[in-house]
Amino acid sequence: MIDPKRLHTLIGMAAASLFATQVFAGPMCAQAHEQTALNTSVLRTELMVAALSCGRQTHYNAFVTKFNGDLTEQGYLLRAFFQRQYGNAAEQHLNRFVTRLANDESKRSIAGRTQFCTAASELFQQLLDDKQQHLQTHASSPSLSTRHGISSCESNAYSDRADNRPTAANTAAVQAGSSASR
Repeated sequence: MIDPKRLHTLIGMAAASLFATQVFAGPMCAQAHEQTALNTSVLRTELMVAALSCGRQTHYNAFVTKFNGDLTEQGYLLRAFFQRQYGNAAEQHLNRFVTRLANDESKRSIAGRTQFCTAASELFQQLLDDKQQHLQTHASSPSLSTRHGISSCESNAYSDRADNRPTAANTAAVQAGSSASR
């Protein structure tokens, strides 16, 4: 027979564990520098697909050469973001993310090849003509920044935590807000 005090403790621990799982398994979000890395990945993927789909390999090579330092730095930040979010499973999730971006861009190119290639040519021209070499400015374009599907921590209720996970207080506030809107 289990001691009632011990049973009470076990039930309390199980409840606390369940509550912690619900509270701390909040939605993924990215800090501002991580958003830049995600956006840069979208931009790079769009241009890579354009190089292959639109015969712009020379333009893509010039883009990579010109922005190699920025692309490398943003690649490190992207890996760090996935490492922070997924720990040991980071590489698997990063590979899925990159594959999804490439598939999405490929679908866009197939759906409207002429429009896609025209827009890509204009984008290549803007990037290659940019004397200031501000890749982040181009990567923060609203048309790119929504394609990766990861929200900004600054725009959600969890931004006050260093680990970007919700606290019990702001989870309750979010849940109260969502139940009030029903």
